[in-house]
Amino acid sequence: MKNFLETDIEYFENHTFIIDVDGTLTLDKNKDISSSVFNKLIKLKERNNLYLCSNGSWENAKKFAEMSGCSYLVCKKPFTGVFNKILKNIDKERVVVVGDKYLTDGLLAKFLGVKFIKVDHLSCRDDSLVAKLSYILDDIVWAVLPYIRLVRPWQWIKNLLVFAPVFFAVGVLNSSLFSRTLLVFITFCLASSLVYTFNDILDYKQDSLHPKKKNRPIASAEISKKNAILLIFFLAIGIFYLVMLVPSIILPILLYVVINIFYSFKLKHIAVLDIILISLFYILRIIAGGLATEIYVSPWIVVCVFFGSLFVILGKRRAEHTKENRRLVLNDYSSEALNFMLGISASLAIIAYGIWSVTEHNSPYLVYSTIFVVFAIFRILNHIYTNPHEAESPEILVFKDRLILGSFLSWGVYIFWLFYLV
Repeated sequence: MKNFLETDIEYFENHTFIIDVDGTLTLDKNKDISSSVFNKLIKLKERNNLYLCSNGSWENAKKFAEMSGCSYLVCKKPFTGVFNKILKNIDKERVVVVGDKYLTDGLLAKFLGVKFIKVDHLSCRDDSLVAKLSYILDDIVWAVLPYIRLVRPWQWIKNLLVFAPVFFAVGVLNSSLFSRTLLVFITFCLASSLVYTFNDILDYKQDSLHPKKKNRPIASAEISKKNAILLIFFLAIGIFYLVMLVPSIILPILLYVVINIFYSFKLKHIAVLDIILISLFYILRIIAGGLATEIYVSPWIVVCVFFGSLFVILGKRRAEHTKENRRLVLNDYSSEALNFMLGISASLAIIAYGIWSVTEHNSPYLVYSTIFVVFAIFRILNHIYTNPHEAESPEILVFKDRLILGSFLSWGVYIFWLFYLV
């Protein structure tokens, strides 16, 4: 890794730079800046817009900004408040954060959705023990982060479906059933991460040409293919060990991994089959949860999950279809076909849930939970047509839209009340 002086950032043009001061341009809390760093700053400013900031001493940021003719910001990274204001009318593709710490500067760039250039920390013997430990922690996070991004833990939320059988069978409070289901959940987390890693190895050349996917760890060469293959090996060992603890899930796990491999090679390029298979992967999670606990899985639950997942997938496809850089299979879809299939899947998901709420439980109040489901689906539909870029990541949209999140939480509380407390 290079320090600020050794970077090539002076060759950028018409960009907005947010540059950390302490540890990046100077030693921590140092009131002096070297002439070489100052000259590089002046050269960079000739072609770009610069903002200096610091979590340590904003007075230093102000002083150096006035010396160099730059702007300075009083802020507390990684909080984005003041930065959102200055970047409101600026193309974020042309914004760069430069700093020596991932946990402050890097996270700020992540939250803002802009590029981050990490530079070596300027250290000295007088650094406090706390400062030295904080940089050691930061270096560890920086080294591990690409692997975390590669296995995509934020996608593990999908694997919570394995708890559906035990939840609806009023068995969540049974420690034996819960522990077995938890093992299934962990197994699917490892299996899904294995699949994501395998797919990224396979697609790294295409991903390197994509405006967003080029930042994936393998496509950007943060992780070598050799290390990624080694990661797959360790994930496979973990999956094998867990499956031996719950042997009843061997078939769904095997199907999940094998079909995903074929999906990555060829099947994801076949229109309609691609979305059907992804829905099948959701169903396999439900089935595995039922097999692990020997709980009967209602056909109507399977139907609900199938159409519900199909709705989410089609929403993502519909959002991606409007972009120039899109997956190849979308060239075989028309916007009219996607709209039609999206409407059908939403309708069938609501109908299937409504039938389940009437037929699968003896409480006359379960049918009212349909209101939460309809609201969430309609709200997501509205996002798909009014803010398609948000629908590309439904797992993020759920948490970003408080009304959708509130609908899901209300549904969960209501169902728990009916099944466990009434």
